[in-house]
Amino acid sequence: AVVSTQSGHYGRVLAFMYFWGKRNHSYPDLLYTIISAADSCTCAIAFPMISSLFANNRDKSLFGNGSFCGIWVAVFFFLLRFSQFMVVVISVTRAISMRAPFYQVKKLYPTATLR
Repeated sequence: AVVSTQSGHYGRVLAFMYFWGKRNHSYPDLLYTIISAADSCTCAIAFPMISSLFANNRDKSLFGNGSFCGIWVAVFFFLLRFSQFMVVVISVTRAISMRAPFYQVKKLYPTATLR
């Protein structure tokens, strides 16, 4: 599980770098950049949990602190919900483009939900 988490993290970082470096930042490129960044953060936030599982005494690890646990859980679930929301946004824009192929989805409309 640890190896797959690390390799997944590296793949997400490479995807983020690819979409970030594209010259024409079209709307799908923007969405894929945001999704890959959120997934990379979700994968990276699992590392403290993995390190606490390998610790001999979990009370002395990061999860022995109650405030860290509360913040970690909130950030973890926010990142999961944000990734799900962004997948819904990209699915809706794809459905619009399949239903009306000549309709141009402007960057302002879907990204206004993020502001």
